[in-house]
Amino acid sequence: MEFVVTVVSHDRPGLIADVTGAVAALGGNLESSSMTLLQGHFAWTLVVAFDADIEVLRRELLAVCPTGVTVSELADEAEPSAVVGDRIVVNLHGADRRGIVAAITRVLADAGGNIVELSTHLHEGMYLGTAEVEFGQRVDLAALSEGLAAAGSDVGVRVTAHREDPDVL
Repeated sequence: MEFVVTVVSHDRPGLIADVTGAVAALGGNLESSSMTLLQGHFAWTLVVAFDADIEVLRRELLAVCPTGVTVSELADEAEPSAVVGDRIVVNLHGADRRGIVAAITRVLADAGGNIVELSTHLHEGMYLGTAEVEFGQRVDLAALSEGLAAAGSDVGVRVTAHREDPDVL
C-alpha cells in the first residue's frame, strides 16, 4: 500500500533521519518527497510504500515527531499525468501584499496550466515566487507573458515567464 505522510514541525537536526528511520523500521520504502522550511517550520510531504497497517505507521511516526504528523492512504484511482506539451517557469517579485499568488495563478489556470512546483517567500519586504507550470499543449509564451504582466501590474509585482530548459536538471 502507498501512504501520504505530512510532517509539519519545529525544525531540528535529525528530524528527517527519525522519520525515514521509522518508515524503514516498518519495512517501508520512501518513494517520493518534497520538503522545505517555512518561516522556521519544517514542512515535508512524502509518499511511502509498505504493507503495515496505517495505524502502526501513524503511531511510529508520532513517536519520533509528536506533533504535526498526518497519514492518509493514497487512492489507487489516481489518474496518470497528462501529456506535457510545454513546461514554463514563472518568476515574480515585488512588494508584499494580499492576492499576489491568487492573481498570478488564476492567469496560469485560465491558460490551462497545471502548477507542479511552487515556492514563495518574503525577504526584506519583497515577495518572491517561482512556479513550474505544465501545459498539455505548446503555449503562446508572448500571450501568456502579457497576461501575467497585466495581472502582476494589478497587484504590484513584476512577473517573467520562460520555457524550462530541458537540458537542466
